[in-house]
Order: sequence, then C-alpha cells, then structure tokens
Amino acid sequence: MSAPYDVHPADEPRHTPDAEDLWNESYYCDFVQADGSLGGWLRLGLYPNRGVAWWTAWIVRPGASSVASVDYRAPVPPGDSLVGTTTHDDTRIEIDLRRPLEEFRLAADTAGLLVDGDTRSYDETGRTPTRLGVDLTWTTDGEPYHYVATTRYEIPCTVRGSVTVDGETIAVEGQGQRDHSWGVRDWWAFGWCWCSLRLDDATRVHLADIRMFPGVPLFFGYVQGTGLVERNGYCDGHRSDALGVRTGPAAGRRGGSDQPISPGHDRVPYRRRTERCRLDRVEPTPMSGPALERIGRQCVPGGASR
Repeated sequence: MSAPYDVHPADEPRHTPDAEDLWNESYYCDFVQADGSLGGWLRLGLYPNRGVAWWTAWIVRPGASSVASVDYRAPVPPGDSLVGTTTHDDTRIEIDLRRPLEEFRLAADTAGLLVDGDTRSYDETGRTPTRLGVDLTWTTDGEPYHYVATTRYEIPCTVRGSVTVDGETIAVEGQGQRDHSWGVRDWWAFGWCWCSLRLDDATRVHLADIRMFPGVPLFFGYVQGTGLVERNGYCDGHRSDALGVRTGPAAGRRGGSDQPISPGHDRVPYRRRTERCRLDRVEPTPMSGPALERIGRQCVPGGASR
C-alpha cells in the first residue's frame, strides 16, 4: 500500500510470509440471495508456517437445514497457487483472481454436514453428512476499502453463480462482500464485531469494532453511495502508540497525526453501480470456538481441530 486506503491489483495474490508461527493469509467472501432465500459465507485461511490451511463455510436457508463445511487440516496450496485439494474427503477448493480488484471466483466441492436447528451447532446431534458445491463470482460493486491499521481490505460486490447442497443446485444472484487479509493473526487475542450491509437506496456500509483493550475504542469502516465514499476510523489518540497504529487523515504515512479520525474526513469520487438492498454479513456468528471445532471433526473423517 502506498498510502492509507490504497488497494492495488498486486495486493490480490498470495504474499510472502514472515517467520511468525501465526502468520496467516485469508480470503473471505459472503453472499445473500436477492430475495433473502439463501445466504452464506466461505473462508480459506492459509497458515504456511504451520503447513495447514483452514477451510470454513456456512450456508443458511430459511426453513431448511443449514450446511457447514469445516476442515482445519487441509494442506496449504503449493507455491503461489490458490487451488487446494485433499485425499481424505475428495475436497477441491479453487480461488480464481480473474480480474484483480474487479472479479473474484470461488469454486469448491467439499464434504459437509446438514445441521438441523439453530442450536445444533453447539452439540453433537442433528447432523447428517452431505456434499457442498459452490461456484460463485464476486464482482466489485463499489470502492475497495483498506483498513488503516493492518494489512486487510474489504470490497463490496454483487454475487452470481450457484450453490449445490446434497445434489440440489440453487442459482444465486444477489449481494455480498469479500476481504483479503495477511499478516500475523492471533484470533484468540481479542474480540471483534463485524458487519456489512446494503440499503435500499444502494448505500453500502461496513463496520468493524475491534475490542483489543478495554475502554479503548478502535473501529474502521466506510459508507459508500450517491457518488461519495466516506472512509471512517477511530482510535483513542492517547493509546495509538500502544496499539501500534497511526490515526488521522495522514495515518499510515510518515509523520501521521495521532488525532482521532473524523467521520467523512476522506472523501473520494465513487461511481454508483448498485440498485438493490440486502444485509450481507453480521458477526460474531454462533459458529465459533469449540462449536466450530466440533463441526470440523465431523466434516473431516478422523479430523482434529488445530
């Protein structure tokens, strides 16, 4: 990144890891059907220094079983590849950076579980083995947004393709968001809340509340729409050095200010492309920690969480 918020096509492929054990690179994407009848999220996270990749996916359908697909011991794709395969469950996961920052495709054929009821993610019952197939393309529908304090960016998108559950294929046409993150990621060190949404007037909103230190506000996000991009962030100026971040309009540049970022301080032209409204994602989800690890052990024969 040459300046705060800048995202370049060269940022899309895999990056060279440092020597830290928890150095991680992840590609996350979510979607929701235009009529709200289907939604889900998918994530491939690579831990090259641990020699393992984490695959997690969750598909929801009103009035039907949810679908979980989790593997915490998949191999890291070789070299710079983003195509992963396993032999223990005939899984194939492929990420295709077709047009960097413009078009992103994820295709997967994986083992999964049908999960009956909202509470079944927390116990060992109400689950049936199945296959999950995904072939979805995320097309950029706004401006990429780079976090000011870490190597991570978010892109609002439209989504098209198909999802196949237990042999039934469902066409998808809707909204979503994707992100790409790389660096040391200790997911157990602190909490966060994340959401993205799209309003009826085509406004896009993204919020991330990072709960790193008690009483220290740290958040990032954007509002996009009607020809305007507002990139927002805030960090308590008294603790910015302790957080290891610089804040303010010059954040990320040498000599950046330690003053809180005011909403809307950074406004750039934006080409309006969107037309409809759906909620894309809200985190945290109930599928985290031990519950997700139990799902992973059932998705992968003989699997153990890592």
